[in-house]
Amino acid sequence: MRTRITHRDLNGIIRRWDDDFWKQYYPPNDWGCRCDVRQLDEAAETDLSGRKIAPNKPFFQNNVGIAGQAFTDKHPYYHTLKDNVEKKKVFIASERLMPKDMRNGFKEEYKNTRNKKRLLVHTNADKEGVELNKEYGKIFVDEGYNVKILPHSFVDGVKNPEVAINNIVCDFKTPNKFTSTSIQSQVKRANKQEANGVAIHINPAFKLKDIILGLESSFGKNKGWEWNKRIEVIYLFNQKVLKIQRSEVISGTAKRKIAAFLKKQRGG
Repeated sequence: MRTRITHRDLNGIIRRWDDDFWKQYYPPNDWGCRCDVRQLDEAAETDLSGRKIAPNKPFFQNNVGIAGQAFTDKHPYYHTLKDNVEKKKVFIASERLMPKDMRNGFKEEYKNTRNKKRLLVHTNADKEGVELNKEYGKIFVDEGYNVKILPHSFVDGVKNPEVAINNIVCDFKTPNKFTSTSIQSQVKRANKQEANGVAIHINPAFKLKDIILGLESSFGKNKGWEWNKRIEVIYLFNQKVLKIQRSEVISGTAKRKIAAFLKKQRGG
């Protein structure tokens, strides 16, 4: 898919949530717009002084988080409506089309009634992998984590980490071989996606020594490798989830936790 120049000009702009910028440019910004906004905990604002940005069409100048509606009365949908009652019907319909969970592009797909954790899926999630990611996401929700399947970007050079687990941006990874090098490869790929964590699906055929060697080769001091410093959290999962900090891998304390996890997975 091609990206319009006017939309590419908006890519990467960071402004406060209450900045007037969002009243004009909160997506969608045109017909068929695939743009998205992501909330950040901390980041420097983009200086817009001297930056030329094309004005948005008036009927797309709408922040659904403020207006609470997908379409305002400036939208062409209303041009043929002469009766206020009919207009009210459209407002009600737009609210139904934009429920609370969808105001930032996310829709609730699953909720664990026991622990109240939820799986949210973005409308622009990668269509090719979304079903498997939802399957994985439900495992994490049942284990006590909030999960968001993130939007996919079609802009060249933009990274596409798949998921946020308790607000930690991660990648789901499924090694196709049960070796230490396959673990190492998956961690490296998640790092290239600029994720801060990696969630690795562990087949019961994996041996403890291969998992340990794969993680230690990725993070340990013995190899002197630097390319995985971004990854801080590792999740090993099958039907259960084991959370490991990078520091635990480096110190060697993760080995006992992983051994207990594998034993439990195998019913031992």
